[in-house]
Amino acid sequence: MASLLLASCVNVEIAPQQFPYEAMIAATDLGPGWHVEHTSFPQVDGALSSYSVTFRYGDTADATQPGVAHQLTIYPDSESAKMGYMGVRDQFNLDRPSDPILPLRPQSEEDLADSHCERLRLNDQPRVSCLWVQRHRSMVFFVNGLVDGEALTLEELTQLIQVLDARLNKLDPSRLRSELIEDQLSVGQRFMSTRD
Repeated sequence: MASLLLASCVNVEIAPQQFPYEAMIAATDLGPGWHVEHTSFPQVDGALSSYSVTFRYGDTADATQPGVAHQLTIYPDSESAKMGYMGVRDQFNLDRPSDPILPLRPQSEEDLADSHCERLRLNDQPRVSCLWVQRHRSMVFFVNGLVDGEALTLEELTQLIQVLDARLNKLDPSRLRSELIEDQLSVGQRFMSTRD
């Protein structure tokens, strides 16, 4: 019992070995010229685990270049995931009018999804910034794409989101939750044994 309580309080600084990396975007999804800019395991309130990766086309130090960020967060249950989804929607203010509009619907009719795109200029270069957020069962993912129309088009970003949605639908959330909880309990037990 003490391990269970402790596991919920321990800040797990490493990614669980069981994290479903197969559901994440990969460089092969984007093609030649794309490079990993950043990866992290962000702390997300109420979540069991979260992983984030950002890819940039060309020079990873140039934020005006096309880029795609993807974060997948796993919650203990669908109600917690719904709250996490609403938090992301609020954080990025997705109630604003979108131009252009992403023509997407999740595969599962039970999923919640929203998006926002806006046209902007970075160093006098036209860009479209789009954010897609989706709750699927006990998971929330978002994709933020910086589209230039050449290295990354709006159609390619739409197809990429559809691929990620299909990957989510193939995951078994009950297996993920049990493995992630076991991993956190293991960390709690190791922590307790170092204190004895």
